[in-house]
Amino acid sequence: MKKVISIIVVLLLVSICTIQAQDVALEKHPGYVDLEEIDIPGDAEDITDISLGPAFLRLLQEFTEDMDDDEIPKFSGLISIRIKAFDVHYRDEERIRSKMEKIAAQLKKEDWEMFVHLKGEDEFVNISVKFDGERIIGIMLMALESGDEAAFVNVVGNEIDSSIRMMGKMSMGWNGAVFRWFDKFDWQ
Repeated sequence: MKKVISIIVVLLLVSICTIQAQDVALEKHPGYVDLEEIDIPGDAEDITDISLGPAFLRLLQEFTEDMDDDEIPKFSGLISIRIKAFDVHYRDEERIRSKMEKIAAQLKKEDWEMFVHLKGEDEFVNISVKFDGERIIGIMLMALESGDEAAFVNVVGNEIDSSIRMMGKMSMGWNGAVFRWFDKFDWQ
């Protein structure tokens, strides 16, 4: 699972290099999920905690302004990327699984569509997507592998689907299988 999380993190970080950041009250955006409530265990040794909000994305946009349009792919529509991943000891698993189930239930109440839900003794995976009509405006990924790692990823935007499609095309030779299923949908 660490490899999958690493791939997702790398692809998301690559995508932000060309983002056209948008002004929005992030906490009020329907694709936003508050990950500050996720308590990372104090004895966790491997921690990834990344918050790329609108201010940071605007800064990155300034660095790419002078580049020719054909030099960089455009990933418009992204507003924020928030990632929390950490190693999990067995004693913390039930608390974390319970938190993930609570978030999944809240997303369902808020009309998020669940795309992936795996629940087993040794793992829990939930990928939910928030739509505004045909457009993807939020993605929430939660994964827990027993005795290994927990990850929470929230991607917020006003039209994330074009960015996902571009990331998928860029990664076909690297790990395109992760993103191929996005091309099955008609995003137009």
